[in-house]
Amino acid sequence: MKRLPAVLAIAALALTGCQSGSPEPTMDPKPLLSPVESIDHYSAVLDAVEGSLEKAYPDATIGVSDKDTFLSPQNDGECSLVLPQRTVDLSLFMSTMDTSMEALQAALNEHGFGELTDVEQNGPIRSTHTEDARGATFRASQRNSSDFSIRVAVHSETCGPADLPAP
Repeated sequence: MKRLPAVLAIAALALTGCQSGSPEPTMDPKPLLSPVESIDHYSAVLDAVEGSLEKAYPDATIGVSDKDTFLSPQNDGECSLVLPQRTVDLSLFMSTMDTSMEALQAALNEHGFGELTDVEQNGPIRSTHTEDARGATFRASQRNSSDFSIRVAVHSETCGPADLPAP
């Protein structure tokens, strides 16, 4: 019975140590890229997603929106780069959802993005999203057709067209 107090003391110490231990390390965000660097980096991500979807759905047609890349000043003083969204002529989140999610995730994993969220329904729109270490947000959504896009904070002096490369 003399061992019981020692065992209890060790157990209490172990529990206290676990509760007051330092928190798990967090990944520091990577520094912001310039608009030009971001265009190069994140266009490659969109190309990889497009390629992955084309492999999963050889008959699908994927296009690029007619909107150009643009910079958007945010209320918090940040500047966001918005790349043209890509459109897909199939319903990513209907009967093909598992295949779609696998194709999207495979391409995003290659470029350092996290796991996609479960598909969320907001009115008639279904969507999923994820982020990378720079805070870039990849979003795929479906209403009448499907699309995917990336928005990322960038380091920009003017947050205007002058910081973008000429078309």
